Amino acid sequence: MWNWPLDAAVGPEWSEQDAVIQVGDLHFVPLVRASLHLICDLAILFLRPGTPGLMERGARYDIDNRLLTLFDALTVPTEGTARSYAIEHTSLSRSSPIFCLLGDDSRITAVNVRTDSLLAPAEDARPDHVRIIVGVTVRATTFTWANLGLAG
Repeated sequence: MWNWPLDAAVGPEWSEQDAVIQVGDLHFVPLVRASLHLICDLAILFLRPGTPGLMERGARYDIDNRLLTLFDALTVPTEGTARSYAIEHTSLSRSSPIFCLLGDDSRITAVNVRTDSLLAPAEDARPDHVRIIVGVTVRATTFTWANLGLAG
């Protein structure tokens, strides 16, 4: 069993400096990142109250703004953004980094979005609450020892 931070036993091309991104006092480890030569496609099922195909325009219901928010939530925050300060981090340290999907959203190469009705919202759900199911296909652009498991 490996201890954090991982040691050289992981492979000759792995280094903690390439994996851990520090934002303020927090440490993030994105799965899909440039140092591993990884990209991904997203298949998003966007379930929301209402009739399929009918989405009201405006700040609360606009699908393109909601997708931008989703992409930001999957990505390491940038220094000084409101999201980097909004994370409750009193129990987080270098020995327990935050794992996230993307180093940055430029690693997304394709997005397929399907919207449909949310048939059973939670009892305390507001009208603007949604349920999102994200399928991720990760691919390597260059095969190395560090990403060899994705050589399928």
